[in-house]
Amino acid sequence: MKKIEQFSPVKFECIFYNPVDEEILDVLNQVKEGKIDLLGGILKNSGFDEGYLFSDLPYGYVSTSLLAKVDNMDINERILLEDDTIKIGVISKSEAQKEYINNYITENKINPIIIEFDSNEETTEALMSGEIDLMIGRNTTKSEDVRVIVNLVETPYYFVTAENNEDVMNIINDSMRELKIIIPEFIDDLYEKYYSTPYLSASLTNEEKQFIDELDVLKVGVIPNDYPLQYFADSTKEFEGILIDLMNLISENTGLKIGYVMLDNINDIKDDFESGLIDMLLGIPADYSRANRNEYLLTSAIINLPVVRISNAYASRGSEIAMSGYLNLNKNFAVDYDDEELFKKIAEGKYKEAYIDGYRAQYFLYIIQMLMLFHLFMKIMNLR
Repeated sequence: MKKIEQFSPVKFECIFYNPVDEEILDVLNQVKEGKIDLLGGILKNSGFDEGYLFSDLPYGYVSTSLLAKVDNMDINERILLEDDTIKIGVISKSEAQKEYINNYITENKINPIIIEFDSNEETTEALMSGEIDLMIGRNTTKSEDVRVIVNLVETPYYFVTAENNEDVMNIINDSMRELKIIIPEFIDDLYEKYYSTPYLSASLTNEEKQFIDELDVLKVGVIPNDYPLQYFADSTKEFEGILIDLMNLISENTGLKIGYVMLDNINDIKDDFESGLIDMLLGIPADYSRANRNEYLLTSAIINLPVVRISNAYASRGSEIAMSGYLNLNKNFAVDYDDEELFKKIAEGKYKEAYIDGYRAQYFLYIIQMLMLFHLFMKIMNLR
């Protein structure tokens, strides 16, 4: 509310209430009677639609999630997807809970054990006693007893006011629109601050933690000169780049010890794995056919590369069309793994156009612009 107030012509006075059904109904009645101007945290499917106005934009989201007992470190989403003996508690009268879990089961082709209970209290008691492994609840429920394993469905929540209080809602809608324009990431930042898991290690099972403790070093192969994703910086004598930063973050939050290995030739991946030179390769394109041929597994995508086209409008029609070799898109174009050289060849007219991922395009355009400014500066200095 304090942030919205910055974009509003009025000041807000906050009144706090307990989020229990009886008190919420009382507060909603006070809103309808005009004793309270605005109420937050209301879902549109909550049954309170009649007689109220909802804000045009949501100001947050709540997820219905699968929750585990906080000290049950033998379960995470990977275990859930692999182990058919996992027990999940649902409330027998809740059609919504049944729908959410059935959709998750169908989408992931798993077969957990579903146990029904009469109430949320009974389900919670079963989770705490170990009778079940998971229960359904809200990811925004602050508790020292449970932790989120996976979010099932995301639902937005809104501000509401009485239907005859359009002036108040107009102020809220205008303020929220302006906030979204000025700080578009604000809602996501709020969620990260209050509800995200602060450390990756919190989602590791005991078995995974033991593996990390016993592992000497995870040898991670680095593709050479893969700017700005992964490369060895001569200035610092360290590996740097977007993907290196990501791996370092994983190391910091899990205790995983990482050793980087610069590869000479990414066409020898199979040999590198078999010889024990590397345990994993960083930032390989998601080519499943190539993975099968070289007998390695792919993780989920860690970064999406936008493909952009760069061209020279003055190059002749006979000039070739090229592609950055790192894209590995299997097209009938000239392939060049040296992207800096690729830019130069386009500028010279050898290539009429080329396809390259957006990160490298931005990086090398910046480098080339800096070089051009440097040469211009030197010419000016020489003229003096």
